[in-house]
This record gives sequence, C-alpha cells and structure tokens, in this order.
Amino acid sequence: MICKLVRRLAKGKVMEARQRAPEVNPANIGLFAENELDAIRIFDNLTTKKQKLLFKAKKFKDEDQYRFCWEG
Repeated sequence: MICKLVRRLAKGKVMEARQRAPEVNPANIGLFAENELDAIRIFDNLTTKKQKLLFKAKKFKDEDQYRFCWEG
C-alpha cells in the first residue's frame, strides 16, 4: 500500500509509530487473526522501483475504474 500524507503532523505521527507497525493485532484492523503483519515496512520516500509500482497502480485503477487502488 502506498499512501501520500499531505499533512506534516500526520506524517510525523506515522513515522514515529513505524517501528511498532509489525506489532499491530490483525483482528483490530479488520483482518483475520491468522494474518501475519511481520513484513510491514513504512518508508518516508519512494525509491525508483516504488515510483514505478505507484504509476502501475494508478494506471490499473484508472483503466479498471477502481476507486481505492490509489487515493491522492
């Protein structure tokens, strides 16, 4: 998932909490308890590879008329 945070304070809070992201209980956020969240990573910039992925996701959303592939 790629999110663009437009408010500086919101981004600051997310960046402060990023080390605790794998500790989130999946059931608390609407996922099945069996889901593993140990691979969660939060970055504050987009590498070239992630920028390409973002472009593909936006293109997919527009072509197939999905609403939430990308929100920006």
